[in-house]
Amino acid sequence: MEARPPDRPVVCVLGDIAVDVRLSLPALPRHGEDAFASDSGTGVGGCGANVSICLARLGITPRIFAGVGDDLWGQEALALLSALGADVSVVTVVPGRGTHLTVIVVTPDGERTMLGHRAASSHLGPDVLADGLAPAVPAGLVVSGYALADDPQRATALRALDLAARDGVPVTLDLPGRLSSAMCDITRDVLPQVGLLIVAEDDVCPLGGRRDPEAALAFLADQVADVVVTQGADGCRYLGTDGFHRASFPPVRAHDSTGAGDAFAAGLVAARLAGLGMGEALEVSSAFGAAATVRPGAGRALPGPADALALLLDGGNTVSAAASSWLSRLRH
Repeated sequence: MEARPPDRPVVCVLGDIAVDVRLSLPALPRHGEDAFASDSGTGVGGCGANVSICLARLGITPRIFAGVGDDLWGQEALALLSALGADVSVVTVVPGRGTHLTVIVVTPDGERTMLGHRAASSHLGPDVLADGLAPAVPAGLVVSGYALADDPQRATALRALDLAARDGVPVTLDLPGRLSSAMCDITRDVLPQVGLLIVAEDDVCPLGGRRDPEAALAFLADQVADVVVTQGADGCRYLGTDGFHRASFPPVRAHDSTGAGDAFAAGLVAARLAGLGMGEALEVSSAFGAAATVRPGAGRALPGPADALALLLDGGNTVSAAASSWLSRLRH
C-alpha cells in the first residue's frame, strides 16, 4: 500500500469508477460480423479512477466522488483505489445497480473504441455533497465531462461547481472527445465556473459556437482563464493567463490509448498545483499522456513520475529544469 502523508494536498475528483474489459482485435468487425481477440484483460478504470490513480502517484490525495454498484466489482475497485492512495470515503454504493462497465476494443494502431453501460455512475446524486467537497477546503476540483451527461450525476456535478465557486476552489473540467450538441450546450453554461478547460481539437468549434477554430478558441478563452486543446499524437496547445504555449508528445510506440487523456489531465493538474509554469506543466502532462499508451489498459497500468521522466529524457528530448527536478523528487 502506498503511504499517504498528512501534508499531501487534497484534490476532489468527480467522475466514474468502472470495470474495464479490454479486447485486442486486428480490426473492428463490420455490422453483424464476429470478431475474436488476440489478447484481453479486465481491471478497474473509468475517468474518475484513472485521474485519481495518477494524482496519487504525483503526491496528491484524490478524494473521489463517484458511484459504484453493490457488486463484487464495486468492492474490488474501492479496495484497489484505497490501496493506491485515494480517499474513497465518499464513494456511493448505489443499491440495485451494477458497477459501470466499459468494453474497450483496441486495434493495432493503439486506438481504442469504447462501449459502455454507465450503470451506477449516472445514479450518483447530489446528496453525496451534503458535507461539501471535503472536510477542509481542497486544493482543487477535477470534473469529468461525462459527469454532465445524465441526471442525477449532472445535478451532482453542477452542485460541486457551485460549492467550488463558493469556497474559491480551482476547477478543472476535462471533456471527453466528440461532444454532442446537447453536451456542448450544457458545458457552455458552466464555463464561467471553470478555471482550466481541457478540450479536444475537434470539439473547439462546436463548443465555441464558431466555424473558425481560432475564433472559437478565443471565445472559450474569454469564458475560461486557461484553455488546453489536445491534438492526439500531435500534442496540445494552450491559450490563457500564461500566454500561448504548444507542447508535443514524446514519440512512443502506442499500444493502447485508453486512459491517456486522464493521465494527461492528472499530470497537468498536479504540475500546476506544484507551482510549475504552464509551459513546464504541459511538458509533464504530455509525457504522462504519452506514457499511458505504451502499456495495455488503464487503471493501475497508468504511469507514475518515473515513467514520465524516463520518457522525457529518452532520446535527448529538451526538458525544462523545473519539470525534470519535480519529477525526480517525486519518483523517490
